[in-house]
Amino acid sequence: MRRFVSYVERIAKECRGNIGLSFALLLPVMVTVAGAAVDYSRLEQFKTQLQATVDSAALSGAAAYTSSGQATNASTVASNYITSNTTQLPGHVGAITHSVSTSSVTTGNNPGYTVSVSATATVATTLLRLINQSLTVSASASAVNPTTKVCILILDPSSSQTFLVNSGVTLTAPNCEIDVASDSSSAAMINSALPNIAKLCVAGSSTVNGGVAVNNLTNDCTTATDPFANTITAPTISTVCQYSNENYSGTVTLSPGTYCGSINFNGGGTVTFKTGNYVFYDATVNFNSTGTLSFGAGVYSLKGTSWNINSGWTASGTGVTFYYADSSSYIQFNSGVKANLAAPTSGTYANVLMFEPNGLSNSSFAIDGTSTTDLLQGLIYLPSRNVTFNSAANATSDGLTLVLHQIILDSVTWSISPSPKTIAGQAPGKDYLEM
Repeated sequence: MRRFVSYVERIAKECRGNIGLSFALLLPVMVTVAGAAVDYSRLEQFKTQLQATVDSAALSGAAAYTSSGQATNASTVASNYITSNTTQLPGHVGAITHSVSTSSVTTGNNPGYTVSVSATATVATTLLRLINQSLTVSASASAVNPTTKVCILILDPSSSQTFLVNSGVTLTAPNCEIDVASDSSSAAMINSALPNIAKLCVAGSSTVNGGVAVNNLTNDCTTATDPFANTITAPTISTVCQYSNENYSGTVTLSPGTYCGSINFNGGGTVTFKTGNYVFYDATVNFNSTGTLSFGAGVYSLKGTSWNINSGWTASGTGVTFYYADSSSYIQFNSGVKANLAAPTSGTYANVLMFEPNGLSNSSFAIDGTSTTDLLQGLIYLPSRNVTFNSAANATSDGLTLVLHQIILDSVTWSISPSPKTIAGQAPGKDYLEM
């Protein structure tokens, strides 16, 4: 019996020794696992905080587009936000680096802007310091501002029918918003369906609608403000006449200078304006019969001057800007005129096709036309004018922004996309984070 007890005691001692040895061998592993759990818990907590900061930075940048429409401003807002708020995050080692980028996107039929933010930080370890003294944490987010671009801005603040769409109009502008600033209860009258526009934003409480479909019509809407007022430099106008009361026939080439009095082009050939700047002062300019009108790149200033381009003329020009110095100055394109005019893409008047100074008395004129590939390209900034667009069948303006006092569309088939002189419109939805 004693032998048996002694044998059991010896086995127990040996087992205790083995358990102690095993525990001693496993202890570093157990400490490492426990340390990893603690450190990774802290890591995940910091990453959650960093992600929330990056999300908010992206959203703040996207929101900046609503008021500015400028990528540079959105980038600055997002960058300032993350710089200010990451300093408050505890536990990181050294500075938190970040980057911001912006881009244009299309959400459905609506153009918008994306602000992307990323940030990287290092977090110090505690129990894992023997293995790795710090761990890297990164977070990124992209926020979208689904803001439309305004292609037509009507500025009359109180009149009725400031935006009049008569029957026979087809307007295709899936990336364009139309803003009507009048607070009249009949600020807009729509007699043709507008299913292919991004938005119609009318400040007035109601819209006179002849039973037709209008996409995304909003009344009591906050319209865009005029971003171009007093920002476009007026050209210098020389009133010293160099050419007066001229009559031209057939093919003729004109040089830059100041033209006055009665100027008549009697057709039968091509009228070419050389590249340069022209002034038409106290003049009446008539393009009679039929012919071809070619504008060289330059600025065409009209003061006390009206142009009348009659049916049968084809007018074209690239890199051209027309300046109407007073309310009596304008160019009238009559029915049957083919007009293909594009603004310059650089320089003082980059993307400005027609403009006038602010504060003129209200006046009216018409732009008519027939089928052509590109009708008008650039900004038409005529805040005092009531302009009627007639019979421009199958016209495509692949970069047009209109700022007018009032507008009438009559028998027009017109496709419009935004010009580089863009106006930020209303967002069809709130800013959101891309998933």
